[in-house]
Formats: sequence, structure tokens, C-alpha cells
Amino acid sequence: MWAGGELRHLRPLPTVGTVKRRSVIADVTQKQGRSGPLVLVAVKHNYLADGEIAIVETQNIVYRASTVPRPAPAVPPEAAKRVQEVLTPDPVLLFRYSAITFNGHRIHYDHPYACEIEGYPDLVVHGPLQATLLVNLAAKACGGIPAVFSYRGLAPCYSGKMLMLCQQGTPTKGTVWCETADGLRTMQGTYQT
Repeated sequence: MWAGGELRHLRPLPTVGTVKRRSVIADVTQKQGRSGPLVLVAVKHNYLADGEIAIVETQNIVYRASTVPRPAPAVPPEAAKRVQEVLTPDPVLLFRYSAITFNGHRIHYDHPYACEIEGYPDLVVHGPLQATLLVNLAAKACGGIPAVFSYRGLAPCYSGKMLMLCQQGTPTKGTVWCETADGLRTMQGTYQT
């Protein structure tokens, strides 16, 4: 399962109070991919504060049939890239992210299921977790929450592998991405203020 999407920040969220999220499935499309049948699901989330929409997120999720995933070819590192942070997603982080986002897909926390049933080499790092890491990196680059953040999953990312969070651009506009130690980009996003 891979994800991509866009986040539009319309107004600040309150530091105290209630924020509600309303989600609807905007579209479902079946396609044939290189790895077999795919189902593309577009989900629209509106985050409301004091009854007004503060953030609009469109999440595009790709579900694939249970086959062995084919990693995308490694992207050569760019000369001007800037590695900002390095982390190694582990099973505890993946389990906690699954719990906090109510994501029950076992590929993120059940190692035997992910490997033996789904055919992955290890637990799969959530696309939305990588997007969260990247929007936080973009916010650091901007000095605040970007007005627009778009992201796209490029390749599966697995637990236990070093993940570099990279940023290139200016405080008003730029690109952020997750990259493995061997140069494979797994998630990429753009931001602007």
C-alpha cells in the first residue's frame, strides 16, 4: 500500500480546544499495475476548529494485490541535497503510529503476517508516517506550517533500515524527501508558504 496526497493549511489550529476531522471517500478506481491489480482510493479529510475548516487533506491510497513488491529503482543522490535528519523506523514506532492513526493493517506491526502472508521483506513503514515526517521537515524549513504540502509515495520503505529526511529549497518553496541509505527515494513532497 502506497499513499500520496495534498495538505492545504487554511488557518491555524487552536492550541486549546477541540479539532474534528470529517472524512469522506471521494473516489475509488480499479487499475492494472506492474505488480497486478490495484485499487486507488481518494479520501478527503476536513479538519475543523470552532466549526470552520482549518486544514483540507486529500489522501490518495493505492492498495495492491498480495504479491511480492518490486522496489523502484534507486534514484542517484542529488549533489545539492541536504540531509536534515536520520532515523531508523522500528517496530515500536510503527505499532504506535498504527495505534494513534487507527490503522489496523497488519503489514505495519505483525512481522509474520507482513512477510509470510503479504510477501514483504519486513514490516512496512506507513506512507502517512513518512508524509508526517516530511511535513514537519518542511515546517522547519519554512519556520511555520506550509500553506500547501503535496506528497507522493515512490517506493516501499521497511522497518530497520536507515531513513534520511532530506530538504532542498528556500523558506518559501522547496522539496523534501525520504531516502534510504542506498539512495532509494521512498516518499517525496513539495511545500510552499
